[in-house]
Amino acid sequence: MRRLEGGLFVMGCETFYPEEAPLRPVRVGPYWIDETPVTNAQFAAFVEKTGHVTLAEIAPDPAAYPGMDPALDHPGSLVFNSPASPVRLDNPGNWWDFASGPIGAAPRDLAVRSRGARIIP
Repeated sequence: MRRLEGGLFVMGCETFYPEEAPLRPVRVGPYWIDETPVTNAQFAAFVEKTGHVTLAEIAPDPAAYPGMDPALDHPGSLVFNSPASPVRLDNPGNWWDFASGPIGAAPRDLAVRSRGARIIP
């Protein structure tokens, strides 16, 4: 595992989901993160032992998403969607640029910061 120091980042979005606005500074404390992805076999063992149910397996609660398109009232609709353009795989920050809406900006911003980029002047 690798320890990330955490820090200040800008959370939210003013052009995607209205409930993510306004942009606001948020401080995240230090945390540990695995350096390698979890394999399918490791995750299957975790599910078997704990009975964990992923967000992808749960239909969204329409009360939590006012005005939600009824066509999205099924498991997977919050996490599986098609990108407007291909997501390049040579930079993990590209994924967070695409996926940060429902997930949150912290992982992407801290990943970028860990490579030496500045998020907040």
